[in-house]
Amino acid sequence: MLMVRHKNYFTMENFKLLSVIVIAILLNSCSSLQKKVQDKWWYEVSNYGDDIIMFTSTGKVININDDDKYSCQIEDSKINIHVSDKKTENLEIMSVTETELIISNGKSEMDYRIAKQNDFIIGKWKTSIKGEKVTIIFKKNNDWEMRVGYSVSKEGVYSFSANKIKISEEEYTYKFSEDYMNLELTGKENLVLIRKI
Repeated sequence: MLMVRHKNYFTMENFKLLSVIVIAILLNSCSSLQKKVQDKWWYEVSNYGDDIIMFTSTGKVININDDDKYSCQIEDSKINIHVSDKKTENLEIMSVTETELIISNGKSEMDYRIAKQNDFIIGKWKTSIKGEKVTIIFKKNNDWEMRVGYSVSKEGVYSFSANKIKISEEEYTYKFSEDYMNLELTGKENLVLIRKI
């Protein structure tokens, strides 16, 4: 009679090694998801929203068009944004690639893509012209308007080409500050500095 001896591969040492490998894989997948989401400016793709947000690696979420900064945590596919001491907004990452992000609040999905240079102009800006406070609003549909007080004093269409922006018939070279909160417009005869509201 032939006796076959089975070797036991399920030893405690092998079990520990397998556990370490599984934990390393899980931690790596979490960190790669966080790396795809964090420290990038994300632009809201919908027709109505103008959010440009960043989830920082220091645990903040920044929305430059609302001047909001909140603390947040990204764990697995969950994003928890601490809006106040008593309120936390819970979001879920539905899909993320190097260039696209879809998150859900449980009721609706929000689509984002990596922000391009010219996306950062969208929103409300303030400046002073001849001593008067002025608000300039750049919209997603390439319309713009300038308000002195509450009334619209000018409006038109803007467009981008290379490092220039054309606002109605005037062309400017533009330069954003590092945080995209200040914009320098240099025209033929003038220099205009505007700040994001």
